[in-house]
Amino acid sequence: MRIWNYGSINIDHVYRVPHLVQPGETLTSTGYGRVLGGKGANQSIALARAGAAVTHLGRYHAGDFDLLAPLLAAGVDGSALQSVAQPGGHAIIQVDDRAENTIVLFPGANHSFTPADLDRLLAPAAAGDWLLLQNECSHTGPMIEVAFARGLQVAFNPAPMTDAVHELPLDKLNLLCVNRIEVRQLLGADPGRAPDPDWLAGEQQGAA
Repeated sequence: MRIWNYGSINIDHVYRVPHLVQPGETLTSTGYGRVLGGKGANQSIALARAGAAVTHLGRYHAGDFDLLAPLLAAGVDGSALQSVAQPGGHAIIQVDDRAENTIVLFPGANHSFTPADLDRLLAPAAAGDWLLLQNECSHTGPMIEVAFARGLQVAFNPAPMTDAVHELPLDKLNLLCVNRIEVRQLLGADPGRAPDPDWLAGEQQGAA
């Protein structure tokens, strides 16, 4: 059984700052790093390190190939990775001395897939394999439909949560990976409101 991860590849530009920059302020950073990130890439690395056979289906800017080294070194199959001329996905991250952070995310190449690409990406997959999805690549809904039609099992982490998630064919999933806030958003509850006693009882029973 193989896991096919249709997942984001981001390059994280991480700036260490004494405090998070304020509107109109110019601030000198005390450190800088450029590293591989993205929920998709991180999940592929974790799966490979855990011993799973995982192929990453993703796109990156041609000039960023050197930063994919952790993905390939972990044992992820990179045969389906595609380099593109357009800017790759990247994030601008500030981390201050209290470990607080801010993130600006640019999807880039992660949103360059078209519906016509999806069937080809899963052509080598076999019925019973898993497709892993996050909400950081384009055309998630059609990809779920393609995988379902091919007999794949589908796992979905709907982060970052958006209103569009409610329109996806969630009934075709085998596994939905959500945190407490995301569950409430999917059920139409106010994520910032304290849960009612019935909700807490259900959570406690689930934990037990």
